[in-house]
Order: sequence, then C-alpha cells, then structure tokens
Amino acid sequence: MSEPTHEAHEVFKRNAARVPFLDFAPDFIDPILSGDKKATTRCPGPKDTDHTSDLEAVQSQGWALATCGSTRGFGLLCINQVEQRSVTAIDDALAKEEGLETGEELQRVLRRFYPDLTDDDTVTVLHFNLMKAIREP
Repeated sequence: MSEPTHEAHEVFKRNAARVPFLDFAPDFIDPILSGDKKATTRCPGPKDTDHTSDLEAVQSQGWALATCGSTRGFGLLCINQVEQRSVTAIDDALAKEEGLETGEELQRVLRRFYPDLTDDDTVTVLHFNLMKAIREP
C-alpha cells in the first residue's frame, strides 16, 4: 500500500471531525447530570478564558462531550439551540435553565469566569439536553 500524498493528507486534515469538547467547572457537573442545568452561557472572543472548549466544533456538530478540567468526560450533550444575547438581556428564565435563580446571579457567575465581561458584551448561550451520562467504572 502506498503512502498518502501530501495533498491527500491536507484534505484529510480539513475534513477530519474534531471532538466537540465543552468544559465545565466542577460545581456544574451534578446540576448537568441531574437535569437542573440545561444551558451554558459563554463569552467567546478576546475575553474568553476557556481554552479547553471548542465552541466552533460544538456549534457545527450539534453535540458535545462535557468535560471537567479537560481530563474527565462526564456526559454527552445534545445542543438544541444556540443564541446570542447581550449581557443586559440575561434574565431569570435563562438563569433557571442554568440551574440558578436570577439573571443577576447568572451575571455574577459569568463575571467569575470572564472577569473582563461588561454589560456591552454579547454572549453565546448553548441550550442542551444530556443524552448520556458517563460514569467512571
């Protein structure tokens, strides 16, 4: 069997599927596994502090491997909807999908992860369902 050409290798690299990782802090694992958390709000771009998640792959493929600290997968998520919102449009309804009580509480949590976040920023909200929990053997 002959070796693939450089051109064939480049085509493969462009078409290769990436595993769409979505990384979460440890305190979000149980709410996701219990179904209390069905959305995550992210701040992509220059203010993004999450260097593990691959939002581009998640959005294009419509699913994600939920990880914690990039070392442990704990669930497979089906992404149902992706939306853009201004920080000021974060409301109580979204907070409840995130397993929190109020929009103000969600904004405080977001600023914990994105310290440079301002009211003028736009965030990406990914709505999801847990397809499968991954339990350690």
